[in-house]
Amino acid sequence: MPLRWWRRALTAGLAALALPLSAAPGNADPPLRLGVFPYMAPRQTVDFFGPVAAAMGAALGRAVRLESAASFPDFTRAMDDRRYDIALVQPFDVLDTVERLGYLPLAQLGVPLVSQLYVRDDSRYRSLDDLHGTTVAMPPPQTANARLTVRALFDHRLVPGRDLQVRHFNSHDSCIQQVWAGTTSACGTSPAPVQVFERRMQARLRAIHDTPPVPHVMFVAHAQRLSAAQRAALQALLVGWKDSEAGRALLKNLGFPAFAAPRLADYEVMRNYDPISAPVVTDPTLGGMLRLGVMPFLAARQLAEQFGPALPKLTRGAGRPVQLRTASSYGSFAEAIERHDYELILIQPFDYAFAARHGYRPLVGMVNRLQGSFFVSEGGPVRAVTDLRGKTVAMPPAGSALGRLGLQALRDAGLDPDADVRVDHRHTHDGCLQQVKSGQAAACVTTPITLAIVHPSLSAGLRPVGQTSSVPGVLFMVHARVPADMADRLSAEIIGWKDSSEGQAVLRAMRLGRFGPVVEQDYLRLTLNAGPR
Repeated sequence: MPLRWWRRALTAGLAALALPLSAAPGNADPPLRLGVFPYMAPRQTVDFFGPVAAAMGAALGRAVRLESAASFPDFTRAMDDRRYDIALVQPFDVLDTVERLGYLPLAQLGVPLVSQLYVRDDSRYRSLDDLHGTTVAMPPPQTANARLTVRALFDHRLVPGRDLQVRHFNSHDSCIQQVWAGTTSACGTSPAPVQVFERRMQARLRAIHDTPPVPHVMFVAHAQRLSAAQRAALQALLVGWKDSEAGRALLKNLGFPAFAAPRLADYEVMRNYDPISAPVVTDPTLGGMLRLGVMPFLAARQLAEQFGPALPKLTRGAGRPVQLRTASSYGSFAEAIERHDYELILIQPFDYAFAARHGYRPLVGMVNRLQGSFFVSEGGPVRAVTDLRGKTVAMPPAGSALGRLGLQALRDAGLDPDADVRVDHRHTHDGCLQQVKSGQAAACVTTPITLAIVHPSLSAGLRPVGQTSSVPGVLFMVHARVPADMADRLSAEIIGWKDSSEGQAVLRAMRLGRFGPVVEQDYLRLTLNAGPR
């Protein structure tokens, strides 16, 4: 097939990516969403999977819009919320996607996944043993390649944090760049992104170790939003690519050999796959200060004003300086938790089990429960949640507590978030309010607490028209490397703020109310139920 055909296909894919959540031209059905796990940089995802979206759209006679996420935690939250109609997921997520989320397998890559450790072609490193004392780059810790590579290091008695250092980067391409630039000794990745990098940079890399094979990536489809006939058409498309010139060109562009009919039994090996024997703590020692990581529910400057007054009190409780940290998104905040960047964290309730898996234990939690409202313009026509049909509703990120609660509240009101309203997830609560003030959204799902914190220009002239359900409030957690006696002092300090004028001033600045002991079962129950959807 001529190259110009694929250029047209890529253009069509980009057009699909840009389509709004409304009916496609000449078609009453809105575009289907194709979600691709973010193993590439966003620009590369568009370049490589734009033709895939275009081909799927042609096979279905319906527009398919390509989507991804800024990070693996963001993609995981989007999958948890069943945002995508079609998705490409990595092997470690296949069973969970099918069994818990209810997606149906379409096709899997027909060859096993092998992670390889790559070095520069002119490097002196020839084997894993040569990497002792060096820094090894890896893609995000949730990726299959990172998990397989870390497992290989442990199998060869190279313990991260002891025998070598491991640094995770935000994509395979970034990982490979570190090796090429000489800032790390090796990168744990796979041949496809290496081949792309070598073509682009006229570079040569060399593999020095292969991990044992596991099943590869899989396309899945939403069980209700795609009919059996649509799923069959997509499976025939994917499996049939190897049999046509156009399909083989598309596969070559992706760096994939061929797709095959799904064999879910292949993935049973992943069920009890333990990538490492113990959590990798890149900074296992307690330094001279404690880092307080606050979830990025507001802009960084706003968080500094809100939580700055608490720092001297936390410093008094810990007996050492406490400094405030945040992140640019919920996804990058989750990645920082996985890297154990913070000694103390303030997180939303749905992230309790996630943080616990990464070495954090509960400290104190809000006494009051967390509940959101739909805030609309005071003089506008919206009087109830049901009046939002056909309108845009802004919310915090999909994985946040208010993002989850807002989606469930729409469903409780009889509104399908995928069809009856346009949901616009913003990075922060103040960004959500800005959409209402600018007329870009009819409502913002946030809390009265937020309205009391943000600038009056964002909160004035708004009124609530309905509430979400309530869940346990935000909580402080502390990393396992913090000594128990220090954690106890911090807990007593925070709980005791209600009993002094100085402490009450801190609570007023934070606007979260009083704190008390954590009822762990409340948060575990919330997580086990996967939260409101």
